[in-house]
Amino acid sequence: MILTFGTIHDGTRYRIKDREKAIIFQDICANGTATRKSIAEKYNFRPTSVSLAVQEMLDDNLTEEGKIKKPGKPGRPELILKPNYNLLTAISIYTEGRELKGALINLGEQIITERSVFVRGDTDNNRFKEQIIDLMDSLSASVPANSTLIGAVISLVGTVNPAGKLWISSARWNKIENLDFNIIQASRNLPIFIRRSLDAELEYQIIKNKELALKNIILFHWGFGIGAAYSCCGRILDSTIGRFGEIGHTQAGSARKKKCLCGSYGCLETESAIWALLPRLEQQHPEAAEDERMFIGLLNRPDIINSEIIENATHFTGIGLTNLYKILYPDIIIFIGPFTENKKIFSNLIRYFEGELPDYARRAVSYRVVTDGFRGAITGNVYRLFRKNLQKLLKARY
Repeated sequence: MILTFGTIHDGTRYRIKDREKAIIFQDICANGTATRKSIAEKYNFRPTSVSLAVQEMLDDNLTEEGKIKKPGKPGRPELILKPNYNLLTAISIYTEGRELKGALINLGEQIITERSVFVRGDTDNNRFKEQIIDLMDSLSASVPANSTLIGAVISLVGTVNPAGKLWISSARWNKIENLDFNIIQASRNLPIFIRRSLDAELEYQIIKNKELALKNIILFHWGFGIGAAYSCCGRILDSTIGRFGEIGHTQAGSARKKKCLCGSYGCLETESAIWALLPRLEQQHPEAAEDERMFIGLLNRPDIINSEIIENATHFTGIGLTNLYKILYPDIIIFIGPFTENKKIFSNLIRYFEGELPDYARRAVSYRVVTDGFRGAITGNVYRLFRKNLQKLLKARY
């Protein structure tokens, strides 16, 4: 995040001195020994402009003065400038399996504290509101002194209406319906925003890997559920009804026609998602759990990874991935979830997938694997919120 402050005014009407102030702050963040003099020399800025911009940031408590850079050197001492990342903090909450995981994070992507809560599958609107408010209150209690909590962003699964702050539905929690986050926002007098979980993770990947903004990307999740997000040259696509990339709820062609959490029959998830595989796995492995991070350890066992259950799941996931690819034809597929963190399962999946592609397509697509779950959503959630608030602080007043 800190490496993008210099372009924070891009896309808006700004003056040269606004852009200079943003670049000065970026240099302070990225350079542990930045001084007024070093910044002016590095960017060929007028020393007076640098001094005025830095003074504004000092007045706003956005930066602080530290030690003398070269003690004992004749002349006016050069004081090292440091960012005050804790000036602004935000709450970021994301879903992983049936858990809500939250973090209090500051401008520098530093996580101040983390909390999580398990949400039962039969949870309704009222119970979920209680749990999300408790989680937010717990995180808010750790806001540092003299820090401003600027809002909370919650990434969710299912049908999400970000503009209306309405969580319409979710197969994972099928008793939740039309949950209005405006009510939660009013109860805490704190700006609250919601979005799709996979979109937040994909945005994080694009922020951290700038070359992805020039490509068409599929983020493919195979874990508790199965879904996808898609970006076209840096723009994440969505739909007017709040759903996109629901590959897990497309028909898998299974003759068994198993009932899905969404209420339909024969969805891909019924053959490949953790929630569908658990009843069969638990018969011989009662320790099996739906938590995605714990499931990684289970998949390392030879008797499980080589089982007909996993082989069948990989086959059906390969069908779903092939269909998705042939609709969108991305340049890169990013995989996330416990199954694709396992090298053997991932290799088998790619072998099946590439076997279904024509030669020209096989040569055109590349792969990446995320290995730390949805933690990228912590930053992806609040990135825009921080930029919006920081834009005001990085406009020159002199």
